[in-house]
Amino acid sequence: MLRTGIKRDQAVKVVSSACFKVKSTVKEIVAAKDILEILSQDFKDTERTTGQIGSSDKLSQNDFKFMDIVSQSIHQDKEGYYTMPLPLKDDFILPNNRWMAEQRLKNMTKRLARDKDYRDKYQDFMKGLIDRGEAEPANDHSTRHRWYLPHHGVVHPKKPGKVRVVWDCSSRCEGISLNDVLLQGPDLNNTLLGVLLRFRLGEIALSCDIERMFFQFWVPQEQRDFLRYLWYDENGDVCDYRMKVHVFGATSSPSCAIYGLKRLADDYGQQYPQAKKFIQNHFYVDDGLVSTDSTEEAAKMAQESIEMCKKANIRLCKFTCTSEEVLSQIPVSERADENSAQELLPQISSALGVTWLIDSDDFSFRLELKDTPLTRRGILSTVSSIYDPLGLVSPILLQGKQILKQICELGKDWDDDLPNDIRMKWEEWRTGVFS
Repeated sequence: MLRTGIKRDQAVKVVSSACFKVKSTVKEIVAAKDILEILSQDFKDTERTTGQIGSSDKLSQNDFKFMDIVSQSIHQDKEGYYTMPLPLKDDFILPNNRWMAEQRLKNMTKRLARDKDYRDKYQDFMKGLIDRGEAEPANDHSTRHRWYLPHHGVVHPKKPGKVRVVWDCSSRCEGISLNDVLLQGPDLNNTLLGVLLRFRLGEIALSCDIERMFFQFWVPQEQRDFLRYLWYDENGDVCDYRMKVHVFGATSSPSCAIYGLKRLADDYGQQYPQAKKFIQNHFYVDDGLVSTDSTEEAAKMAQESIEMCKKANIRLCKFTCTSEEVLSQIPVSERADENSAQELLPQISSALGVTWLIDSDDFSFRLELKDTPLTRRGILSTVSSIYDPLGLVSPILLQGKQILKQICELGKDWDDDLPNDIRMKWEEWRTGVFS
């Protein structure tokens, strides 16, 4: 049974023989059943369930080239890691941009000097790259094809204690950047809408996460000099390093990582059928969301997925489930809260950005309407700040969007004062949201 608030006996009946007639000239008359089929395409993920990675007639020539490069070269090394090349375009010349990377490092060092906490977290991240073998010193300066990646730290608003270093692959030198010479690749993701809706089908809901997904897929040694960066050694001297894995910031990394994950599912799917089903159909980038009809199926799917991913040194972690019985069969270190199953389940989690109340297994929306100026800019900021990919709170947001439409029709500029009647409507809507 769907748990989205729509009952099965409330389904809309569609008469297959009905047709729509419009006044304007059209090329064909469309039957109601055809419209229903068109609308249902968004929910099917048809081409993702065939078992063929990237099988679609909508791929561009560059997408086909990307698929040829990665499919012909991807392999699993003796340590278990999947290695695939950077999907580079033909006929390009990258200049020597080390001077630019040096300047960016100097600017970054000034910021690090001002913020000790930020500096410590940044240094820990960079040290972790070397310790885990994801980066290595690059002392050979004789190689012809080199590119230096500037880097900077990103702090997630909801994770203030963590700094993630991102490589600026879009940084240009003499009019060109690394991203300019990389093929982006096709969108191999399952649809966001499809993953969320399938998450509401079964009685037992389960979610997990892939740790450092991009870093789980390695780059061949002959291409690693395209991923050089500058950082300080133990003596405080600036040295050359290079990444051994696909990096955050490269336009090709999402497609490469998703391709590698689906390839893993294909390679080991016969041994782990439940894991193959989970990874191929229920992941959106590095977030896995699935629902099953029994605790046995959910537990088996989780266990198989953990074991299969270990074959490629990929860690599935942050498991959360609506069933304590399922959680008890997942290693404590891989659970979201790292507590035993006897303790309270975490009350709130995030399912692809949507608030998920785990105990009641409901989606929830926290409307935090900030005190923005009563202007077109402020109202747009408020209305667009509510993330609702399923459209569940559209009836509530509709009135706010109608008010914004009125402002636009009046020709008001972004920071103009609003007429009193519109101000009253806006305040009435804000008050009603919290009533």
